[in-house]
Amino acid sequence: MISSPADKEVCNVCEQSFSEKALLTEHMKMHSNEKPVQHDKKEKRVNVANNCTDRKPWKCDTCGKRYSQKNTLKHHIKSHVTEPAFKCEECGKAFSLMGTLKGHIKTHTKEAACCCELCGKTFSKKNNLNTHMKIHYGETPYHCGVCGKSFSAKSNLNTHVRIHTGETPYRCEICGKGFKRSFSVKLHMRTHTKETPYQCDVCGKSFSRNNHLKSHARTHSGETPYECGVCGKAFSQHGNLKSHLRIHTGETPFHCGICGKSFSGASSLKVHLIIHSGETPFKCDNCEKMFYSKSKLNRHIRTHTGETPFHCSMCTKSFSQSNHLKTHMIVHTGKSPFTCDVCGKVYSRRDRLLNHLAMHPENNPI
Repeated sequence: MISSPADKEVCNVCEQSFSEKALLTEHMKMHSNEKPVQHDKKEKRVNVANNCTDRKPWKCDTCGKRYSQKNTLKHHIKSHVTEPAFKCEECGKAFSLMGTLKGHIKTHTKEAACCCELCGKTFSKKNNLNTHMKIHYGETPYHCGVCGKSFSAKSNLNTHVRIHTGETPYRCEICGKGFKRSFSVKLHMRTHTKETPYQCDVCGKSFSRNNHLKSHARTHSGETPYECGVCGKAFSQHGNLKSHLRIHTGETPFHCGICGKSFSGASSLKVHLIIHSGETPFKCDNCEKMFYSKSKLNRHIRTHTGETPFHCSMCTKSFSQSNHLKTHMIVHTGKSPFTCDVCGKVYSRRDRLLNHLAMHPENNPI
């Protein structure tokens, strides 16, 4: 359904309505090609929560999104239709509008005429390129009226505002889970369909999301682009870096409701909770051995496959576990991180230090 605006000052060119005549006068300059009055940068900040109704009187009753023109709202409403009518023959992706499908097809035919001169990324529409350029120039003209956070694209601001309102207008038809973005629903649906369209060229493993594939690919390449600014340690995933930084800050925001133990990462807490439940939900298909975490299962599977995905960057040797690679790197760096607190002797491996400590049983610190 379409929510109609109240009678206001209406533009006789595009029929957009305004709450004040002064706003209409300023708007008319856009049609006459007259430059609008320039304001101080701080005055340009738009409080979306207060002004949205005046500037965009046409509201979608399904998700709350607003538009300045009735026809634009009608097109938007079609996005809530459960089965989009226009399907891409190349990849099977479906759209509610033919125009959107035509724009999508260009991504297959490589008719992306708009190219970013800074990073080489291409776009099928110029307005998409213009939005992208703001990322390079650091422009964030759209400001949240609640917390002040700014964004380069208006759509990103609209999505962000839902964090404050708690609005989740897009829902999964199978389990009812709500999401702030329509794209998130599409990704979530793959948890039900078990679809994994993104496949690794090295090992053949497939994933439901492209970013998961990119993260996985770094296990083969050894790439660690996310570096800690405190100690210099580098990680293959940004989430791992965020968890690592809590080691320096001492932050442990994830608490176990059973024993009170706290953790620096949500995944660590999730694994810990399985220990309380006694569950071992991850089963090896080769020997039927059970594990309480998927990472433990993956490590075990390599004993069957012989896979050694962790490669030394200084020699040709490879390992089945990342900690084995770290131990091996000491051979190249010469660092011996395990030191006996009694006599000062150093070792490259912890197990060797433990064996040595047996010589000092009365002073054994471990």
